[in-house]
Amino acid sequence: MEEVNMNVDGKDLEKEFTLILLFNENDTKVLLQKKIRGNYPNCWNGVGGHLKHGETPLVGARREVEEETGISTWNLDFICKIRFYNYVILHCFCGRVNEKDVKQVEDEPLQWFSLLEVDNLSLAGDGNLPWLINESLGIFMRKGK
Repeated sequence: MEEVNMNVDGKDLEKEFTLILLFNENDTKVLLQKKIRGNYPNCWNGVGGHLKHGETPLVGARREVEEETGISTWNLDFICKIRFYNYVILHCFCGRVNEKDVKQVEDEPLQWFSLLEVDNLSLAGDGNLPWLINESLGIFMRKGK
């Protein structure tokens, strides 16, 4: 039997999101987006957003990348799934793109940062972004990309 988290109104409590870290082709820069809305306003984060009903995490991640950067990419690697105490599930992916292909599509600014610059930024999340960046680079190394 499948377990479902329900609240008193009968609505699904779990909310699923994607977070995608995009790197330039030689892994010296990461593309971050300055969040205007949500839990971390004026903080930098990877691109991403909520999953639509019935959407798989990978399909949702590809859709979010295209919506927010104008890039259609099929080359995303799964990093991990994080389940937070507040019934939020975050599906994390990484990939490489050509810096010149990225376009400002939505109102939340996109910017490339060197990996050294990331430590000096106001980052979204609870300290997990630097860890996810390191995990992404490890995935690329293990795959020989």
